[in-house]
Amino acid sequence: MPINRANWTLNVTGEVHRPLELTFDDLDPGGRFEQLEQVAPLDCTGGWYSTQRWQGVRVIDLCDVAGIKEGQRSLTFVGITGYSRGMPISDAANLLLATHVGDEPLSYRHGAPLRLVTPNRR
Repeated sequence: MPINRANWTLNVTGEVHRPLELTFDDLDPGGRFEQLEQVAPLDCTGGWYSTQRWQGVRVIDLCDVAGIKEGQRSLTFVGITGYSRGMPISDAANLLLATHVGDEPLSYRHGAPLRLVTPNRR
């Protein structure tokens, strides 16, 4: 079921100095964070992949604003469905929270309103 972007929030919590609750507008072009572009494959566990041009916010930028506490070694991403994935904090500079694929906003089928892009990982 598609998510209403107007009611959706991204929460950055846990071992941070400044927990964040961000709206889609904070992450969308023209919002609070710089949008970057990254070409990376979408490598699906279902056995297919596709290289796409993604646009969005770098995870490291969110980490910097939230102020990750000393000694943290990993980040955990939890989707609205409850699916979670851990990543080493050392990868944060290469991770992107995509709002767009190509020049279009993410569709429901592409994980709208936000998709974690993890180059070289499934």
